[in-house]
Amino acid sequence: MPEPVTAEMLAAVDDYSRAWWIARRPDEPVLTPLGWRTDRPDGRQSWFVRSPSVEALRGIVAAAGPMDWIRWPGSAGDWASLLPGVPVAASSWMFRTDLSVPTGWRIPLGLERRLVDEGDLVRLELVADGRVVAMGNVALREHDGDRFALPDYVGVEEDCRGRGYGAAVMHGLAAALERGYPRATLSSTDMGKGLYERLGWRLIGPTAARALPET
Repeated sequence: MPEPVTAEMLAAVDDYSRAWWIARRPDEPVLTPLGWRTDRPDGRQSWFVRSPSVEALRGIVAAAGPMDWIRWPGSAGDWASLLPGVPVAASSWMFRTDLSVPTGWRIPLGLERRLVDEGDLVRLELVADGRVVAMGNVALREHDGDRFALPDYVGVEEDCRGRGYGAAVMHGLAAALERGYPRATLSSTDMGKGLYERLGWRLIGPTAARALPET
């Protein structure tokens, strides 16, 4: 059986769900008894289930369209045997950290920094010879007086990996958070997991998702 969802994972799911849409710009998620539901402009829905049970997940999967996105706490292995007929994929890893603005952060040699501040969203690009080689966003959210941040869309061009650019993006985004955001949550793929662990982010646990059909 899957492990019970911890209070810290629930808090991470709530922070993530309240902030991720700022970077992606669908409708603001709505908290339902089953979890967070987002209605997307293309008519599809995105779900992040807070405390999954087999019955709840089966009900959502049965009611969902073929391209609706459904995600929940726990590993793919935990859930695959309990959801027969439903392709389950490892989706990502949830991380949290207490924010501190790093001192003495410098742009890597030969790179230009482009920073766009949209108020609730900060975009950072690192540019070499006119080409964007690394990038990232951080969504800034306030809920009932509680402020938190969500890095999103962090990436490095494939031929530029291994040069510290991902860490430079994360430090650059943190340096933009001088407006009193005490913590941050993010979701990482397997590819980014090692980076966030090296940067000192706290691993909360895995999430799984219903695997969407190939198109």
